[in-house]
Amino acid sequence: MSTTLTLLGTKQARVGLTFLHCGAVENCKECKLLIVCQKLEPGRVYEVVKSRGIVHPCAIHEAGVTLVEVREAAIPALLDRRSCFLGALIAYSPEKCDRMDCEEYELCNPAGLRDNDKCRIEEITEKVEGKCALGRQLSLCRLRRVPAT
Repeated sequence: MSTTLTLLGTKQARVGLTFLHCGAVENCKECKLLIVCQKLEPGRVYEVVKSRGIVHPCAIHEAGVTLVEVREAAIPALLDRRSCFLGALIAYSPEKCDRMDCEEYELCNPAGLRDNDKCRIEEITEKVEGKCALGRQLSLCRLRRVPAT
């Protein structure tokens, strides 16, 4: 699994941390480190796999930013049980549901995944019985997006 070098707030630059990259803020536009800091795709979830320990000053983070290696994180998601096969490559499609008050809504529509992303099912952790208000048979899986070739 390939990694990317980027900068992350020093207080957040811990191995194992997962975060949703939201893009640059206005104060970043003039920074000389912007090109390194903003290598990530907005709207994706990443995990820190290594800290290089190199710290730079930053106008946003009071303790500065640290050079880290990140990769896209595996994301927990609820899928129709009939399409869950360990190791399978799928075109991700979120469960069609507008019940935002449902306790499972965030797993049916996880941050970091978009409709039609190519993903590999890395793990099937459990069958979710009776929790879907629409009566769907779902399984909790961990998906990792497969980069386009």
